[in-house]
Amino acid sequence: MKENLVIVESPTKAKTIQTFLGKNYYVTPSYGHIIDLPEKELGINIQEDFKPNYVVLPKKKNIVKCLDNLIKNYKNIWLASDEDREGEAIAYQICKRFNIQNEKYKRIVFHEITKKSIFFAIKNPRTLNYDLIYAQQARRILDRLVGFKLSPILWKKIGKGLSAGRVQSVALRLIIEREKEIKEKNISLQHYYIYGTFEHKKNKIFTTKIEKKIDNEEKMKNILLSCINSTFKIKKIVTKQEKKISPIPFTTSSLQQEASVKLSYSISKTMLLAQKLYEKGYITYHRTDSTRISDEILSKIREFIIDTYGNMYLFAKNKFLKKKFSQEAHESIRPTVINNIITNNRYLVSLDTDQRNLYKLIWKRTIAGQMSDCITEKKIFFIQSSNFEELFSYTKKYIVFDGFTILDSSKKDKEKDFIEEIKEQDTLNNVEFLAKQIVKNNIYRHSEASLVRDLEKLGIGRPSTYVPIINTLQKRNYIVKQKLIKEIKKQKIFFIKKNNIFEKKIEIVEIEKNKFFPTDMGFLTIKFLKKNFKEITDYHFTAKMEKSLDDVAIGKKSWILIIKNFYKEFIKRIQYVEKHVEKINKERFLGVDPISKRKIFVKIARFGPVIQVGEFHEKNRPQFYPLLNIKKMNTISLEEAIKISKLPKSLGFFNGEEIFLKINKQGIHIKYKNLSIPIEDKVFFESINLEKAINILKKTLIN
Repeated sequence: MKENLVIVESPTKAKTIQTFLGKNYYVTPSYGHIIDLPEKELGINIQEDFKPNYVVLPKKKNIVKCLDNLIKNYKNIWLASDEDREGEAIAYQICKRFNIQNEKYKRIVFHEITKKSIFFAIKNPRTLNYDLIYAQQARRILDRLVGFKLSPILWKKIGKGLSAGRVQSVALRLIIEREKEIKEKNISLQHYYIYGTFEHKKNKIFTTKIEKKIDNEEKMKNILLSCINSTFKIKKIVTKQEKKISPIPFTTSSLQQEASVKLSYSISKTMLLAQKLYEKGYITYHRTDSTRISDEILSKIREFIIDTYGNMYLFAKNKFLKKKFSQEAHESIRPTVINNIITNNRYLVSLDTDQRNLYKLIWKRTIAGQMSDCITEKKIFFIQSSNFEELFSYTKKYIVFDGFTILDSSKKDKEKDFIEEIKEQDTLNNVEFLAKQIVKNNIYRHSEASLVRDLEKLGIGRPSTYVPIINTLQKRNYIVKQKLIKEIKKQKIFFIKKNNIFEKKIEIVEIEKNKFFPTDMGFLTIKFLKKNFKEITDYHFTAKMEKSLDDVAIGKKSWILIIKNFYKEFIKRIQYVEKHVEKINKERFLGVDPISKRKIFVKIARFGPVIQVGEFHEKNRPQFYPLLNIKKMNTISLEEAIKISKLPKSLGFFNGEEIFLKINKQGIHIKYKNLSIPIEDKVFFESINLEKAINILKKTLIN
């Protein structure tokens, strides 16, 4: 028999490890889980303490056959799957499926794929950790019970094709409650900020603001008028030093959030890139809640900082805050090599551009965590009027010591000299005064990063679950991601001219990018679940369940008992709702098309909301049109529905080619040759003609 077979999850990981181990070992991938619960049936024997009925996944049959042949021909089987719950479950599945005896297998784990770590793991094998296995199994069974028992209720009471998940339902509730909050507060507030622009000696001009917002228009106008004949001087200057604390190392969720903000990566893209970096040996394991760094690596980081920047830039941190809901005590996500290799093209040659950008982000964050804080000095200049009590203020910050920010920038403040010139009691020349109505409500829709942040704060979900949660919500058409959202608001501006106050109105364009909108289907589903299955959408209950699964992972709780306690009440509620709760009415009559004389409805169809023109008993069958995702069933008007029902339509010709106006669930778009140009709903409903379409085309072609 051959000596050593090492089984890992992926071919990239297998290739990297093979280069370290050499000819005495053969490394092969299992491509993840090889067995799971059956796809089309519950697969859980509830009467036998929820015993799972695992089966070989259809797409894994050839892999299982290959592994079977290999395992028979090797003396030692090294199970080298990841060191988290999923990895432990994969190792267990391989043992169970191929009936590998205890004396034949060796379980090895490592936090990074480096030669040193691999050989250390081989010298220190262990047995399977059944606490981790039970925790993974409990999560899988809980999610299967909720999905298979609750989804059919949704089909009967709302519509086919829906699903409900233990964690996805809570995530959907977060998105929907944020949308409701935005709608409730989406009004122009009758509050104002007053701005004053002043001139200091040597023609230095700066703009200030009365920090306290003025709560009514009359008071605001009185202050503005008082500025006309007022003299202004510097009443006092307050100097404060502030610290920008160096950041803690990356966890999975903080990496996802930072990559979203700094690199505009989706969380699924970030995880895919991190997986590749880990498997190629560039970073440590990428699914972790820990901010810990090993003593050996800390020593190398500190040595690098001193050699590169000097002792004053070192601020060693031996302890890192343990997060409230963190699980296994892994290390944080960090580079495996600490030397300054982010500019070393030879070292990074095997990485593509996206992988390289993420690697640099991780490298900088790891080094920054052991560096000194950034010290800034803030000067606040308070400006007193001779006619009223309110103070204008002007704030200027500049860097005293850059600390960890030296990794990103070496910007120097060019206005420091000007700041030093301003003294208390200096008189200022008046340049301009104006007041602006406050129109911003500072409530924003969820992006991927903000949703992950809020789920993590609540203790809901874990590093490996955030990507599938969001993917499922989008796949089920509960939410849609809008790449660009423009909202136009009217803002009042008041200014002084010839000793009088004049008013003008301007349009403020607020832009949000890559934000989630809940669909009608999402609203309906959450409304039904909150009313009939309160615990499924309850933040505290879901977080408590996650904590219980963590307790299973460390051997503090029985997985069977957790599931029993949950299922006992859950199945009672399922049976009650099935018998006593009425089906939801998913149809709204809008009116009659004055031209065709056919009735128009909006309704929930199998794949989401639609506009229905006509009825089934008529000679001509009804016609259906997608309801725009940003339109709602309870707000769309008959006129808007009629306009949508006329699509697609031709607008005319431009340079010999026809221009069409078309629609899909994402919105209205102009179709011209191979171009598809989305247009705002407002433009469509206010009437778009050939001339407007050509102007939009020209702008697009120029850009």
